[in-house]
Amino acid sequence: MTSITPGPTIIVVNNNDYIKAGYADENVEGPGPSCTIPALVGTPRPGFEAHYYHHYAQTQHKMLEVVVGWDALHNSLTVEMPFTEGRVQNWDDMKALWEHVFTNELNVDLQPQAEDNDYRLIITETIMAVQEERDEMTRIMFEKFNFQAVAVVKDAELAAYAEGGGNGVMVNFGDNNIAVVPVVNGEVPVDVIQSSKDYYLSFGDFEIATYFKSLLAQGGTVPGILNDDDGMDMVRSMKEELCYVALDYDEEEKKEVQPVEYELLDGSVIHVGKERFQALEAYFQPEKLIYQEEDDGVHTLVSTAINKQGSQHRDALFANIIMCGNPAKTAGLRERLEKEVSSMNASRSVEVKLDVDAVFKGGVKLAACWEEFQPKLVTRK
Repeated sequence: MTSITPGPTIIVVNNNDYIKAGYADENVEGPGPSCTIPALVGTPRPGFEAHYYHHYAQTQHKMLEVVVGWDALHNSLTVEMPFTEGRVQNWDDMKALWEHVFTNELNVDLQPQAEDNDYRLIITETIMAVQEERDEMTRIMFEKFNFQAVAVVKDAELAAYAEGGGNGVMVNFGDNNIAVVPVVNGEVPVDVIQSSKDYYLSFGDFEIATYFKSLLAQGGTVPGILNDDDGMDMVRSMKEELCYVALDYDEEEKKEVQPVEYELLDGSVIHVGKERFQALEAYFQPEKLIYQEEDDGVHTLVSTAINKQGSQHRDALFANIIMCGNPAKTAGLRERLEKEVSSMNASRSVEVKLDVDAVFKGGVKLAACWEEFQPKLVTRK
């Protein structure tokens, strides 16, 4: 068994939407990751090279072959997502994202000649990942970024670890999917990994926002600015500020709802009424979304995922359901999920917890006790 002298530990959480990262020792009592960037890589669009060159001459003072994170959202770029469906799709683009995180966001000198380079890394994978990906990620972290020790850990295991132990269910609300992953005795069960697609819903925040926009259109005229290139960003901002999940959808529909005004960036005003809760109901009734007839509601998948596990573990799993991911903080979502799962499992005590950064925080706790995770640890020597 390998033993190493503790050094600075960096935590990187990979997912379809964002990369989150930070130092473990800065976050023992802290709020979460110090760096959150979109998992996007941009290259100049054909015909827009001059626009791109002018923009970066003014802002970056240098040219880059690829642009990552927030800068990739510039409209003269073709944007790619190198990490989708829980797996790395483009290793070169992922390396560019990681390099930006380490060098520009965390200010780490990981060159071989750097003095006192004893950095360790905890980096996540999803249940969709295969052994070849784990091996390639580890190789890159050693050969390109010169880490001294690397632990590749499933995100769900870290989320459960953050919330008090070896049993729990991660419900990770993403941009285009929702992952519901049980963890038993500190690990994702083998049968869950083997049937990983059964633990995902094929819709997420983007589909909910698109549905919200369609409801607004049904209720009246949608201002033209919402149909521009940046229109969906405004729709999402409006959704985050105004929308909520009804504890009882049918009762909420019966109420008189006073529309609220929302001012858009161009000064135009839109009135939003029952759309505020109707859009988010799709988390529980995905048939409201176009092309989602085959998906269950999130509450159904949570209940199913837990009841597939051994009966001796179910009480602990129902008592530690962890909502994470930025959309999880939607008003009313935690309470509604707890209510629905409870109603489907009346004999169980159900507790749903909300911690947007549970995966990162699990990494912080892991960094404080490396010896417990030796089987997941690979060192350079």
